Amino acid sequence: SLRGWREYLPNAFIYGMDVAPDVMLRSEDRIRTALADSAEQSHVDTVMAHWGFLQRAEAEATCAGVMDVVVDDGLHTPESQLATLGSLWPYLANGGIYVVEDVNLGKPMLQRAQLAITLIVGCSPYFFLDNLLLAHGKRD
Repeated sequence: SLRGWREYLPNAFIYGMDVAPDVMLRSEDRIRTALADSAEQSHVDTVMAHWGFLQRAEAEATCAGVMDVVVDDGLHTPESQLATLGSLWPYLANGGIYVVEDVNLGKPMLQRAQLAITLIVGCSPYFFLDNLLLAHGKRD
């Protein structure tokens, strides 16, 4: 899917994290991968630093996220989707888009978790729980 995003977004650099060593891509134009669990904040912070991005605390303090689009195509469980949202949201740029794939089975649980999600994303005017397309608006 990383290669597909590279084709679809011809001017973008594509970054991917996965826990499976066999899906790591090497020497791919505009694609960087890291062996990490996106649901674990420490893994995400380490990878982002390795890739040369702002540290999480600095990104949160300055509202200067670095990712324009984040696509969660991970474990497809509500628990992992919420954890990944918490780990990656601070790195999302203002006006960026956060997409969670394959939520049909977990949708009722995620709808019940609206308070937790709101604590993560704040009072974004671009937060659509029904479609689980989370567009990041102005941060307070």
